[in-house]
Amino acid sequence: MPSDAELIDELQTGKRQALTPLYERHADALYRFGLAQGVAAHLVAEALQETFLGLLEDASGFDARRSDSARGWLYGRFRNQLRRARREPPTPDAEQPAAPSAEDSAHWQRSTRDVAALIAQLPEGQREVLTLITLQDLSYEETAHTLDIAVGTVRSRLNRARAQLGEWLQTRPAATNNPQARATDTAGPGVVIDV
Repeated sequence: MPSDAELIDELQTGKRQALTPLYERHADALYRFGLAQGVAAHLVAEALQETFLGLLEDASGFDARRSDSARGWLYGRFRNQLRRARREPPTPDAEQPAAPSAEDSAHWQRSTRDVAALIAQLPEGQREVLTLITLQDLSYEETAHTLDIAVGTVRSRLNRARAQLGEWLQTRPAATNNPQARATDTAGPGVVIDV
């Protein structure tokens, strides 16, 4: 199986078929990242489409000397597309987003919504770092590259985000049957937010 660097090199030489394995390798994680940022699903899908279609026009900017994986670089491109999508007002003739499927709805359980609500309250920089490292498994270096910040800044933002979540989780109301009064420290099956 070709590496990300090899696939991007193929894209740069006009081999459009190299886009498919890149998409299959990274699209799901990027989509989850967009949703975790509190962006509407239809805007996340549009940003994802623009990110990968944009590679057909311009796949420059990837530095294979930094990493053989394009993960951090793709997150950066996707993040820029998300920001554009949030700024652009919807056009009057824009197609309405389809209702989520039962499978999509089942994917996000109540505990995930509780934690996502807490994460959404974090400042954007802290939220992005926490999501990329904790939920998307990017390294500190990949996160720094994605966000175009220093590794030390990644560490401090992650520390602040974890401290804030820890404080919120400690001061939350006792768990009840009311989902608004409850938060958990898990983000779904097998995913734990370290606070």
